Amino acid sequence: MKKEIFNMKKEIFNWKWRLHQAGVTQKEFCQRFGFAEGLFSDWVRGRKQPKYSSIDKVESALKELGV
Repeated sequence: MKKEIFNMKKEIFNWKWRLHQAGVTQKEFCQRFGFAEGLFSDWVRGRKQPKYSSIDKVESALKELGV
């Protein structure tokens, strides 16, 4: 279980880098794909942990951006 949580945190930390690679700000990403900006920021900063369904939604959106 600890390894799974570590991998999830690593994946979430990667979101910020992937947005940078796509040339999209967190604000633009959230507006385009319907995420609350504050909540998304909390996820990236490790303040809150997203649900698995939210992780899937973010991953799908990032893939749509090509990253």
